[in-house]
Amino acid sequence: MMKRVVVRLAILVLLASGCRPEYEFLKMPRAGLKAGSRWKKGIGVTTDGPPPGVTVTMKSRGLDWLNEETKKKGGARLESVLAGFFAAGLEIDSEKIKSIQAEGLTHQQVVNPEKLAKGYDYLWETVSAAKVKLKLDRSLAASIRGRIDRFKAKGLARKVSLEFKPASLESKSSYEVTGKDLVVAIKVVGFDMKTESQTVTVFLGRDWQDRDQDGPFGYSIAVKSGGVDLPARKAKAIFRNPRFAGSGTGSWERTLTTRGATIHAGPVVGVRCDGAADRFHVAGWDTRDLSCQVTFTRTTWTLKKAGSGLETVK
Repeated sequence: MMKRVVVRLAILVLLASGCRPEYEFLKMPRAGLKAGSRWKKGIGVTTDGPPPGVTVTMKSRGLDWLNEETKKKGGARLESVLAGFFAAGLEIDSEKIKSIQAEGLTHQQVVNPEKLAKGYDYLWETVSAAKVKLKLDRSLAASIRGRIDRFKAKGLARKVSLEFKPASLESKSSYEVTGKDLVVAIKVVGFDMKTESQTVTVFLGRDWQDRDQDGPFGYSIAVKSGGVDLPARKAKAIFRNPRFAGSGTGSWERTLTTRGATIHAGPVVGVRCDGAADRFHVAGWDTRDLSCQVTFTRTTWTLKKAGSGLETVK
């Protein structure tokens, strides 16, 4: 239940699938949760962030984006989640909260799961808020400071690094609440992964140059005119795949050598998986027949909802 983010080449973009993990809203927002961390159900993160080599994207998001994402599955709105949290913490009826708004939403997401060790659950995505604007009923003006002090004394505000500040010196009913990395929504997943390889012969001679030759996984390969350097064992080629045309990244120019290279990492139209990474390398040269054997390797993965095991808003 996530908005797709297009990230080219080495960055994985997750596809929507039938068992797409959904956001879980934390009943008590938590500080210091980093996407890519290994996760233990019911406890939380067991590592301080992702392992080396794992990429995590960070994007600013609006409240409308998150509410739209959760509305698709009938989920709660962030405002109601936060209202419940502060109503309980300040020991007031939720109707005493006249308005609440989250600002500075930041979305973090793992994008290259092939770098993660299999067999574990991971904190895949986090949504955090930099500031929450809270407007309270004026009838609380005389008691709100004492309620805030008691809230902090219980440790709740301290656990999530909350600070309360009047929106203006004159106002006793409007507060800006700030927190450091105030994570309000998360996705915890496991994943299955598999790798397939297939080798094809690509002809390099003049009669074959600039002609599409079939490859595996929906690719075609066209050796460019004059792009063959047999003594150096390399050739310039264009890779095409119509399954990627919609994202504007359907063609790649690469040099055919024995060194492996990534053609594509991201969504694949019509493939039942959450993402794929495709690589190729020249497995052998045949200078007599002016051809080479090109091996394609495709790694695919499918996300599985794990669930955090923490107390969340249903």
